[in-house]
Amino acid sequence: MADRMPSSGLTAEQHALGDVLEQVAVWLKQSRSAGVSATSLSVLNRLTDAGPLRITELASREGVTQPAMTTLVDRLQEREWATRTVDAADRRATLVAMTPAGRDYITAHRRARAQIIGDRMAALSLTDQRALGAALPALRRLMVPPSPAHDDRAASAGSRPQEVTRVGA
Repeated sequence: MADRMPSSGLTAEQHALGDVLEQVAVWLKQSRSAGVSATSLSVLNRLTDAGPLRITELASREGVTQPAMTTLVDRLQEREWATRTVDAADRRATLVAMTPAGRDYITAHRRARAQIIGDRMAALSLTDQRALGAALPALRRLMVPPSPAHDDRAASAGSRPQEVTRVGA
């Protein structure tokens, strides 16, 4: 059974995971290309993975205002990494799409990030490397926002956190 933190009802593992994930995010942010914001990289990644999106959709997914996203897209256009096109489904709307130069940039960025991570992982034991690889599916699921049905179940269960099994214990 996982230890519970009495003040918050969360487990020690949940607190520790939050701390480590934040440290990883800061480390990756510090290792990114100079002159490119984290939000710009996130938008480029999102456009690479999702394809063209409306500015309002990008703003919503990135958690920024529409005017802020418009400014960011302007900067991406200045670098020739993105372009605006008319949405064929609604000619009043504009889609933001990646350009070949944007794809080249994000591909190079991902390659450089993977190299940095690979260099750090090489210093770890084979057991730790395998544990990180085994954690990938759970980390991907962790990043998916809960569905409304999940939120309703949590509320009806008294918002008790799920029990966490200790890894390596």
